Amino acid sequence: VSHPARAQSSPPAAIERLRTPDAEVRVQAARELAALGPAAASAVPALAARLADDVPEVRAYVCYALGRIGPDAAPVFPKIAERVADVDPHVRREAVKALRRLQVDPAQLIPVMVRVLESSSSEEVVPAMQAIAEIGKEAVPALVEALKHEEARYWACQILSEIGPDAADAAPAIAATLQ
Repeated sequence: VSHPARAQSSPPAAIERLRTPDAEVRVQAARELAALGPAAASAVPALAARLADDVPEVRAYVCYALGRIGPDAAPVFPKIAERVADVDPHVRREAVKALRRLQVDPAQLIPVMVRVLESSSSEEVVPAMQAIAEIGKEAVPALVEALKHEEARYWACQILSEIGPDAADAAPAIAATLQ
């Protein structure tokens, strides 16, 4: 069974439709590029240009498409990271998920995900928590720092617990937080 988006689109055709004034057409183009996954790597610059689209649904699907493209979209990490603070919750969720799929250096990913812990709803926090926990021990210093922020404290403790024995260096900070 072939996927309808795959059957009707190629990256150049979908890239061209990203430029249309019709928001529904832009959404469909982003969905088609997402369906192509890594094969749509040539669309990364055009998709990145739409991260600031006026229509939240377009921004959300652009984030989704960039995440589905994966590591080839890593050069636009900073632009996607800006979307984790988007006014629209759907855009924020898709941005967090996309960032996880880019497979960037943990040193680049951790600070963005910790910011999500400090300022987001649980719908955005859960994917951020997963991303940080997957990084493991390397994330512990940032999580210790997050313990100092009341909004992030609970989430940081959850992640440290998930990391387990590799997070032992955080024990004094956790004890101090309990004071």
